[in-house]
Amino acid sequence: MPSSSVGQPERHTQQCVIALFRDELGYRYLGDWTEREGNSNIEEGLLADWLRKRDYTPYNPVTDFTPIVDIGRYLYILVVDPALPVKSVTELFAYARAPSS
Repeated sequence: MPSSSVGQPERHTQQCVIALFRDELGYRYLGDWTEREGNSNIEEGLLADWLRKRDYTPYNPVTDFTPIVDIGRYLYILVVDPALPVKSVTELFAYARAPSS
């Protein structure tokens, strides 16, 4: 059975965007999260923390919503300024969470 071409134009466009940021603009590409465990369009824990810090808590975004349809899966692209001292997503998160000096 031939492989599906569904999503191939999008994948090609994403690869072009990655190349632009990496090769032309000098950003560092930190990888593809497509296969990351728990990969989601909404990072519930991060959203809940962000909302709580801003006193937006009339509801809990983790428990008060029920997904009703999965519209699709998308490749997420993460690029960072090459001046940042990070080489992985874990390092980027640690750097972002560190107190400002």
